[in-house]
Amino acid sequence: MAIIGISASIKFENKDGFFLGYEYSYVGNNYVNSISKSGAIPILLPIVDNDEQIENQIKLIDGLLISGGYDVDPQFYNEEPLEKLETIYPKRDIYEIKLINFALKHKKPILGICRGFQILNVALGGSLYQDISYRENTFVKHSQNAEPHQVTHTIDIDEDSTLFQIANNRQEKVNSFHHLALKNIGKN
Repeated sequence: MAIIGISASIKFENKDGFFLGYEYSYVGNNYVNSISKSGAIPILLPIVDNDEQIENQIKLIDGLLISGGYDVDPQFYNEEPLEKLETIYPKRDIYEIKLINFALKHKKPILGICRGFQILNVALGGSLYQDISYRENTFVKHSQNAEPHQVTHTIDIDEDSTLFQIANNRQEKVNSFHHLALKNIGKN
C-alpha cells in the first residue's frame, strides 16, 4: 500500500483554560478519509524547522498531499499584503516550500488542494491574487455558503488536460472554498 503524507497545519488554543497558548498539529478528516478510502495509508506531516527532518519526512512517503488552510504570505511572491488578505502563517509557508522542494528532488508526486495548490505555485516561482476580486472580470463566488458536497458554480475544462480525460466533459459543476487564485504560473 502507498503511504501518502498530508501536510499538517497549526491550530492555536486561544480560549481560557488549561491549554491556553498551546499549538496543535492537525488536518481535516476529509483528507485522511479520502486517502484511506482510496486504499492508501495517510500519515500527517507536522511542521518542523529542521531541513534534515523535512527531507526524511519525504523519504518516508510515496506521495505528498499539501492540504488547505491559511492564506500564503505574499512576501514569498514579492508582494505587499493587500486589504483582503486573511490570516497568514509564514512558518507553515516556509515548511511547505521546503517540503515541496524535497518532494521534487526525490521525484515524489504532489497534489495540492486549495492552499496546497497555491503554495505549490509559489514554491515554483509563481504568484497569487490575494483575493479573487483583484482579478479583472471575475464575478463567480468561490467561497460558497453551502454544504461541502453541494456544487455551486461551473468550470471550463481544457480539452488537453488530465481532468478532461477523467471528466470527459468541457464543463462541470463544482464547489469551492477559497478566495485566493493563481496569478502568474510557476515553472513546470
